[in-house]
Amino acid sequence: MPAVSVEKLFAWFRARYGNRFDSMWADVPAEDVMAAWVADLADLTQADIARGLEACRKTRDWPPSAPEFRRLCLVQIDYEAAFVEAAHQWQLRAGGVDQWSEPAIFWAACAIGNDVVSYPYRWMANRWRIELDKARAAVQSGDLSSTVPPRREVLPNPAAVIATGEEARKWLGGER
Repeated sequence: MPAVSVEKLFAWFRARYGNRFDSMWADVPAEDVMAAWVADLADLTQADIARGLEACRKTRDWPPSAPEFRRLCLVQIDYEAAFVEAAHQWQLRAGGVDQWSEPAIFWAACAIGNDVVSYPYRWMANRWRIELDKARAAVQSGDLSSTVPPRREVLPNPAAVIATGEEARKWLGGER
């Protein structure tokens, strides 16, 4: 986030909170305050900043610090709702009709596996929070894909397949 944008943000805080905002930083050089806010908000989008300003407008009587404002900007996830989505989408995935609201929910469900549909949220809450937080961080850092991969077709159990020689050659890609 450029310094010009932080200056506009500070102007918004001054208009909303008056002297309370400037008095928070009375003992700190203005350029240090500006540099700290620029660094703390550098990776946020305009939509994130707008979310933070709306949260301030609705919930804050006093101006936030930079870390507080950052938390207001970031999407707060409802872990239980995400778990319910994961359980539902996990079941739909077998038919290839799953639609995930965010990739991190998919990746967290993958980490948990079938337990996401086998146990209620109250039993899985701690494990789910850990896996979802790890997945969100991994998607943000690029360690996990930011898209949900397409479902792969499951191969039949070889022991359960009875095929003629002709069918087997067809599956294997032709005559031998």
